[in-house]
Parts: sequence; C-alpha cells; structure tokens
Amino acid sequence: MINANPVPAERLTVWHAKAAAILGGDPFTANEAPGIMVLGNGIGAYASDFTAAESRIDGFQIKGAIAGGGIGVWDQAANLRISNNRVIGNQGSLCGGIALGEQAQPGTLYNNPCVTIEV
Repeated sequence: MINANPVPAERLTVWHAKAAAILGGDPFTANEAPGIMVLGNGIGAYASDFTAAESRIDGFQIKGAIAGGGIGVWDQAANLRISNNRVIGNQGSLCGGIALGEQAQPGTLYNNPCVTIEV
C-alpha cells in the first residue's frame, strides 16, 4: 500500500527538487505529488529507456494523495502497463485517479505510446 499524502510538508519540497533534477526544471505547479509519478525517459543521470522493455505498475493500493491523484504519467513512458491496482481516495488539481500526460501550455504534446491500463 502506498499512502500518498505528502505530510510532513518537507516531503513535497524534496519531491519538487527531485522532479527538477530529472526533468531539468519543475513543471508541476498543479497536480503535484501523485502516489506514483512516471517521468518517462528523464535526462542525464536519470535517463532510462522505456522503449527497451515493458515497465509495470502492478498490484498496488494507492490512496491518500491530496494534490496529484493516484498515478501520474508524464511523457515518454512507452510500453508502460498499469494493472491490478486499487487507486482509491485520491485528490488532485487535474486528476484523482490515473493521468496520462499533464496539463501544460497549449500546443504541448505528450508521447506515451503503447500504454495499457487494465483492471
């Protein structure tokens, strides 16, 4: 079980610093701090290759998020499979359950090919 409530507040500050390090900036002014955040390929030391093998979020109970929903998938998370999870009792500015892509400036496109969500 993942308790996604960002208390104490210092946890959220650390999360923003980590997101900025991975993405090269912190774009999360809304829908911040979901229970699970998939940032895709990342940059520099945080680079990964989602196209090389399927990644999974499987078998979790995610609850208690107050500012980001249960699962947030940012960009470049190819072949991700989200299955067999209980995403309950989460809140977010833009999403309470599962979000693919994030709200951004008009014209921003997110590329998350072959993402599968199963009950």
